[in-house]
Amino acid sequence: MKSAILLASFGTTFKKTRELTIETIYQELKSAYPNWPIYQAYTSNIVRKRIQEHEGLTRLSPLEALQSLKAEGYQRVYVQPLHVIAGSEVDKIYQAQRETADQDFQVKIARPLLDIYADYQDLLSVLDQDIQKLAQDEVMVYMAHGTQAPQFTSYVTLDYMLADKPAYVRCVESYPELEEDFIRDLRQKGVKTVHLRPLMLVAGDHAHNDMASEDPDSWQTQFENYGFHVMIHLEGLGEDPAIRQLYLKHLGELMEDDHAG
Repeated sequence: MKSAILLASFGTTFKKTRELTIETIYQELKSAYPNWPIYQAYTSNIVRKRIQEHEGLTRLSPLEALQSLKAEGYQRVYVQPLHVIAGSEVDKIYQAQRETADQDFQVKIARPLLDIYADYQDLLSVLDQDIQKLAQDEVMVYMAHGTQAPQFTSYVTLDYMLADKPAYVRCVESYPELEEDFIRDLRQKGVKTVHLRPLMLVAGDHAHNDMASEDPDSWQTQFENYGFHVMIHLEGLGEDPAIRQLYLKHLGELMEDDHAG
């Protein structure tokens, strides 16, 4: 059966972080599966348009990629989403699956970073490597993207699972948001230093502008206005080899289960 792997990410217009995350995962996939053809797709329409305009780099949408692979005679495609949760962007991948898959063309989709309970445990084990380094008067605040889809509860769950640690998850575009009461409570607890780190595959637009900038509404500014010393960590999750291995693990589990079936 003619088969391929499709790496599907949101994408990013930030070339440096793209190379450190998405492209690095792509290369590691090629090393892990040397005999497999591996392709890429970006779920973000805006990112695809901008990198085409500014870099001359073409990335297909998941639907376009699957249509192309089907036309080339592939019979089975394993898709690994590089998203954190199965929100609206991953929905695009499933929609592409529904529009292309048939008895002669199988599309199998692996889990994003967070899906089943074990995924949360795996991620917490990785995050804890940094959390353990914090001093008593320091906390880590992770910036997640957020979603209006029902899967926003993934971030609530992760924040709850961090409850016994000096670490929190807050979202840019959904609950749990960064609120003034939360910032004030940290002051009352004696926290002096806040570490800000993106809980996103790449350190892109949100990380550089919404999290770490001199904009009056940025998270950095909001914490500094309350007298905190703010430490910025502009590294996407995909820069961590342990996180990259989790994505490869999910793909491997999908392929193993499929072959076993």
